[in-house]
Amino acid sequence: MKLNREWHLAHPMPRNATLEQRLEWHAEHAVNCGCRDMPPGIRKELEARGLIGPTLRSLR
Repeated sequence: MKLNREWHLAHPMPRNATLEQRLEWHAEHAVNCGCRDMPPGIRKELEARGLIGPTLRSLR
């Protein structure tokens, strides 16, 4: 997976980010960069809120 350096430089994770900020950052990151998978806890919270669909990996 390739790192989108420009996106990362323009969108740093806020220091001491709240859950809401983390959810927003990771959702945007998933769309704009392919450097890593979303953390399981973040993915489950986004799924619970209906903001993303489940994946086979997250259903295990």
